[in-house]
Amino acid sequence: MKRYVFATHHSMASGLKDTMEFLTKSDDPIYDVSAYMNEAGDEDLAAVVAELFSQFDSTDTVVVMTDLMSGSVNQKFFPYMNEHVFLLSGVNVPLAMQLLLTDEEELTADYIEECVQEARSQLLLLNTRQADEGDEDE
Repeated sequence: MKRYVFATHHSMASGLKDTMEFLTKSDDPIYDVSAYMNEAGDEDLAAVVAELFSQFDSTDTVVVMTDLMSGSVNQKFFPYMNEHVFLLSGVNVPLAMQLLLTDEEELTADYIEECVQEARSQLLLLNTRQADEGDEDE
């Protein structure tokens, strides 16, 4: 079974989950971990992640998308990485959407790396891009 986890500082994860459910209409389970929403802190986060993974089967394909590479949220998922559990940092909407619309058998490290590269290509400063493209249109 495919499972998707958004894990971020504060409430970005719940917003991404809501946005992906709206845009993709995916039937795959999507989980959100919104860290540091209260005073409990780091120890509580480790327990939340452990509880989440206790619900998954060892053969499930799990794609975890976090906000910051060196952040404490991301680090809590390191122990769970394996050939079925993929951990990505710097999540954005194009990346999340592409991965949620992917069939489980296609979710490999190589394919996910291609998705990351594609998502990077969509990060643009449109002020300069529009000026360049506007010249070509006329």
